[in-house]
Amino acid sequence: VMSTESSSDFEESDTVILQSADGQEFSVSREVAEMSNTIGNMLGDLSRSMDATGAPIPLPNINSAVLEKVIDYLNYHLLNPVPDRDEGDYNLNNISDWDEEFIDVEISMLFDLILAANFLDVKSLLDL
Repeated sequence: VMSTESSSDFEESDTVILQSADGQEFSVSREVAEMSNTIGNMLGDLSRSMDATGAPIPLPNINSAVLEKVIDYLNYHLLNPVPDRDEGDYNLNNISDWDEEFIDVEISMLFDLILAANFLDVKSLLDL
């Protein structure tokens, strides 16, 4: 019975540590982390294959500046969910002011955000 409790404790763990390509660690809520299908799948695999070590999840494709922006996006949209839209419905007239400001960045950062959204499988960010 004890091992079952520890694995469910892991699944219920409040925070997840994400590690950027340059070694910086970010502590985020599990709920935020699971907004990324990639991280959600990693967490599911980890909980089945090992006990809760609290080890950081390495994200070797994403530097700390980009990861910080992605985390800002996920934290905001955890509380302010993106409405479901058909693919043709995306345009500058129907995105929130917050999202519009979020993507008002240097083109290199925007490119890195697209790559990160793709790697992390965050559809709402990729569609933005």
